[in-house]
Amino acid sequence: MLPDTPVKEDEPPLPGVTPSKLLSPRKKVVNPVPREPVLDARPRLEGWRMTCRSHIFRHSLVEIAKKFHRKFMEKIGLFMNDSEYSKLRRFHPKFDLDVECGRIPEAEIPDVPHDDADRHFEMKDYLATVDDSVSLPNTVDAVLEELKSPVKKVISSATAVPLSPRQFAEKQASKPKGAMSLLERV
Repeated sequence: MLPDTPVKEDEPPLPGVTPSKLLSPRKKVVNPVPREPVLDARPRLEGWRMTCRSHIFRHSLVEIAKKFHRKFMEKIGLFMNDSEYSKLRRFHPKFDLDVECGRIPEAEIPDVPHDDADRHFEMKDYLATVDDSVSLPNTVDAVLEELKSPVKKVISSATAVPLSPRQFAEKQASKPKGAMSLLERV
């Protein structure tokens, strides 16, 4: 007789060592290192797990309906043994699921854990918890303050390329024609 519900069998334990590699003429022999597998038992919500959970939920509902169907069959006078009942592929035509089945008790859905101490949703929240005991150089602090402020400075340099080609040509003509220093070449 086949069981009504699937039974999960225990999986064999993981091996205690890493697989050994083949010998190579250029490499040393690799010795297997013993390791302990780290099992992560946190609840997961990947797509395939959600699909499996929906199948299990549907199976549980069908099993409840089968119990009420069996009571209905006994009420109308049709008695079957377990092997005959397990071979049934559909419900009796007069079996009304809405009328015959009682209310299924509601179960509490577990709350989502809220670990506010470990989660930082924004950078401000994270920076509020960071220790400021190590100070940054003054130049870095000044740059950070400039980046934080809404007013942005216009950066202009005397060595920047002018906007028009005529100004660029005039500037090149005014430069000395002698040998360039190492800094200028770089």
